[in-house]
Amino acid sequence: LFILEQLESSIYQHTVETLSTPGLCKYETDQADSCKWIVCLEEVVDLYRNVATPFRGSSSAAALLRAERASRELLVVWCAFALSHKATLPFEFEVLKGFGVALCPDDLRHLTLSDGLARSAALQVVAYLRKHTKPGRAVFSLRADDATFDLASAHSNASPETKDLWEKEQADATSRRNAHWQKVQEKQASLLVLDGRLAALRGSLASEERAQSEYRNKHCSFGGRWTPHDGQIDRYKRAISQIKDQIRDEERPPASIFEPLPSKARLASPILFFLTMPVHFQVLSRLCFTAQQQLLPASPSFCLSTSCSNLDVDKLLKQEDLPTSWREYHLCKSTARHRSSAVDTKVLLMSAVRVPGPREFSPDNVRRYSSESVGIWHPDDLTPRLMWRGGNCKLDTSR
Repeated sequence: LFILEQLESSIYQHTVETLSTPGLCKYETDQADSCKWIVCLEEVVDLYRNVATPFRGSSSAAALLRAERASRELLVVWCAFALSHKATLPFEFEVLKGFGVALCPDDLRHLTLSDGLARSAALQVVAYLRKHTKPGRAVFSLRADDATFDLASAHSNASPETKDLWEKEQADATSRRNAHWQKVQEKQASLLVLDGRLAALRGSLASEERAQSEYRNKHCSFGGRWTPHDGQIDRYKRAISQIKDQIRDEERPPASIFEPLPSKARLASPILFFLTMPVHFQVLSRLCFTAQQQLLPASPSFCLSTSCSNLDVDKLLKQEDLPTSWREYHLCKSTARHRSSAVDTKVLLMSAVRVPGPREFSPDNVRRYSSESVGIWHPDDLTPRLMWRGGNCKLDTSR
């Protein structure tokens, strides 16, 4: 308990000093230092919660006011979010300044805090959140008016690295399309030759079969079925069978192409942001969702003071199993990509749309390919959606 309270006091003290001072902290003047600091902050919060949460439910904490222990733990997470938000503002092309926070300052009114430092930290967090609240512009939430993808597009449009990656992906996509279309045209040209050979062989076979029939009609009185045309007819039939096998092979189209990114820049920008998400936003997004989840009651059901019936919290939470992970599609299911890796964000980028099978957009016969776009699928319809599954933290994934 002593260690927990010391760590809490340290975070509260830093929150009061940082949020009440108009200037920048030392780590907020250098991007690399800022990244290291917020990663360390996230690790400290995780270590703290891995001790504080089990302790709150143990017999050792029975004599303590559990409401206050829960309040102090929640406040630590919300302080960490505010500190990481402030540390991100000067960097990443300052795009975060145009957007608001998803945390509602009024949600801290229910906290039970007995010491002055904790109350001061809570007041500073409330003031900071109010200052950075922008209706309709909040990011990193599951609300209908969430503006995360607008933030993602703004960052992608401002980032030279992301623009360069998009140009390379576009060039690779053009090369894949051209190579695919060339294979199709080569097969179609080969089929024209094979069709001509097949027609000629069928004509020769028909002529030979007529000659065979005439020979048999003339010599039927001598008995027997042999004719001097039999050998040539067999050769024509074998040749026709071989040509048909070749035609079946040529009719088989080249492998369908699943492009790794949407065809339009405005659709690809949010995807590229999540696939290459900077460290600042990885930590900030995770802390934001963790802070929101902290508001849930610890018990899966509870009774309201105004009602005699219990509310089932888990049933009230809408849990939707989205079928497509953008990261998994990009790395494992798409045909090719310029990057061989992608950031494993704790806030997941998903889609409610299923990736189609090859035969759902590609004809099974190369004869039916009429343009260079046939047989190529762009994930334009994989509308991105955010999903939170606890960010790989055992304390949060259990809910």
